[in-house]
This record gives sequence, C-alpha cells and structure tokens, in this order.
Amino acid sequence: MWTLTVFFGFLLVPAGVLGKQECRTQLDTTVRSSKIFIDVFKFSQPKRSKEVNSGGDLVNFECGNGFVRKDLPGKSYPFQCVNGKFNRTYPLEEILCRSDYHKSSMAVRLSPIEIRSKIFKCDGPGLELYQLNSVQPDGKTKHLYTACLDTAVMRPKFVFQPSTEEKPPKGIHLEERNDVWGFDGYGSSINEMLVLSKGYVENIQRNRTTNSFPQKYSAKNPYPHYFNRGHLAPYADYADALDRKTTCEYINAAPQWEAFNKNSWSLVEREARMMRQTNPKEWEVYTGTYGSIPTTRGPLVVAPIFEQGRFKKGMLPVPMLYWKLVYNTVDKTKSKAFVGVNNPEFKTSAEIGPKYKICTPIAQKNKDPYEGSEFFGFVYQCKVDEFLNALKNNEKIVKEKFVF
Repeated sequence: MWTLTVFFGFLLVPAGVLGKQECRTQLDTTVRSSKIFIDVFKFSQPKRSKEVNSGGDLVNFECGNGFVRKDLPGKSYPFQCVNGKFNRTYPLEEILCRSDYHKSSMAVRLSPIEIRSKIFKCDGPGLELYQLNSVQPDGKTKHLYTACLDTAVMRPKFVFQPSTEEKPPKGIHLEERNDVWGFDGYGSSINEMLVLSKGYVENIQRNRTTNSFPQKYSAKNPYPHYFNRGHLAPYADYADALDRKTTCEYINAAPQWEAFNKNSWSLVEREARMMRQTNPKEWEVYTGTYGSIPTTRGPLVVAPIFEQGRFKKGMLPVPMLYWKLVYNTVDKTKSKAFVGVNNPEFKTSAEIGPKYKICTPIAQKNKDPYEGSEFFGFVYQCKVDEFLNALKNNEKIVKEKFVF
C-alpha cells in the first residue's frame, strides 16, 4: 500500500468551517458573558468590535474572513444562545460579516436526487446535501465537492469529489500552507477560540504548544490527545488556489486525532492523489466518517473547554473511523478502499477491536494488514465490494441497486 514515513511538516491542511460566515480575532473576557450571535456551523475566532448594538444583546465582530450566504436563506440566519435555545430575531445583515477570503466560496443546498453519484446517496433522517463551488474570476462557478451533512451530530457523513480533468498538485508551497493554516484557527498568535455547537457558546484555550482542540480521552493518561479539524476533501487535492480555499469550510471537516491526521491518514490522501495523476477524469473520490468513539459514558466528544486545568465535555462526537474510496469509473478493478482508525488509545494493531473492522483488512505483502503505529495511527485497506456492503448495511448511504 505504502511505506510509512514520519512527517513533521505541515501535512495537515486546516480543516475548515462551514463558514456561512467566519469571524476571527482574539477573544476578550467581556465576550464570554455576552449573548453571542453566530452561525450554528461555526468554528470561529472572534474579534470584538468597538461597536455594540444599542440593546446590548448583539456583539458585532470585525472580520478577517466570512461571507453572507444569500444562496441559502433558510440556512443562513444567525443564532442567539439563550438558555440553550435559539432566538432568530435579528436580521442576517445586522450580524454577518464579509471577507475577501471566502468570497470565492459558494454553497448550494441540493435535493437528494441531485447528488450526481451512482454509488452513494444522502436521503436518510437528518441528512442534508450541499454542493460546494468556487467562484472563478470570470464569475463562473466550479463544482469542487458535495457534502452530505449529518445534522444530528453536526459533522459530514461523507464528501464526494467528482471526476475532473485537472490533476492534483504534487505539492503546495510552504508559505501558502502556513498562511492558511494560521488563518483557519491554528496560528501561533491564537490564544483562545470561540466554539459554537448546537446553540451553545463555549471557550477553548490552547494548551502547551499545540494548535488543535484539546481532548483528554482517558483520565489515566496525564497527557491529553488533540484533535484537528480534519478535512474530508483535502486542501492539497486542488491545483487552483481559489479551489483550495473552498475546502476551508466546516461542512468539510470533522474531529480527527492530530497525529493520525498528519501521518497515517495524510499518506492515504497522498496515495489517492497519486492514483489520480493518470487520467484524472476517470476518478471519483469519496471520504467519510463512521460511528463515534465509544466510552463507558457514551460517545467521545471534542472537549471545547479548557478551564482551570480541567477538560470539560463538548458536543461534537469524534468519529471512530475515517474512510476513503478512490473509485475508477472506467475500470473498477483499479479502485481502492481505505479505512483509518481515529482512536488514539490503541498502542498496537492487536488492540483494534471488531467495531473498528468494518471490512476484512487486506494483508500487505504478507505483513500486518494494519499500516501505522501507536504514534501515527492505524489504517487498513479492504476489498471494495466488502467495504461498500458494510456502508450499505450499517450507514445506509450506498444505493440499494448499486453493485460493484
């Protein structure tokens, strides 16, 4: 499959924000006690504006990025958190902010029949389908990916990258990668971030030198694991800079263990790009999440609060698995299916239990079928037909009539 190599560079490209708008800045203490108006899909880094609504209820933000979603009027309203309930009383234009960064992004709500995939569907309870486009300099739009959002857990079920004539880039300039990395909430200047999940506004603070969301998974482990905002459609998959920015949307991201994101899973993404270097028009790529990490107290969730040395529970369930199908529409035998274990607690592949094996791992050259390690995470490859049957039976996202 591949040879595992240690990478300490910026293999993570920041996962993004379904930024119907995305307001960024430092957070001051006065904001913490305020009623914050912001979008439910938002991971943001707010900067307190000098102007405050005369009623005292509205916090205006000076924005380094963000855009108004006029194409989705039913989904573009802001939310006020009052005792855990939404109040949609303020007009959109009073609150949302614009930015040059996201002016190239546009999302369009689709009906389930518009998915344009012969394999997957997005028509189950709580599922919403969105097409993400980049707006080109000539005003035309380009379809980059389609996201199936699971509104029950506020994370993508899967993301579909359609076939294209453009080859994936072989590399992204480091300066650009660093610039976007900082822009998306991981920059060294960030001390705190504001996180909203299903109507609750909470604080998150950087711990030690990490640039990710902190999560203490086990009380027995004195050093917490961290989760990045993991892209499903990777930033590095796109040759055009405008297209790359369109991946920085929260609808394209889910919590992903930091070391796994930067190492074992990044190698899966790299292999997918290599496969598509030849005849890119023949390839479709599907990437998704599967289940949530179980604990004795229910699913593991991202902990967006770090307060007085203690971690508190958040509300965004951490996926048990990430999966990727690289599908050749001309010769299906060239297709490959990969599964990545997103649980940082496993020290050896022998500890990976049945729940994490949705299909039979294929042994690689008579070796352990699991690639990776305790520090970089584990991934495995399956037969495509068995993999799709697992998603059809367990996730209900594969079309009933599709046969590989």
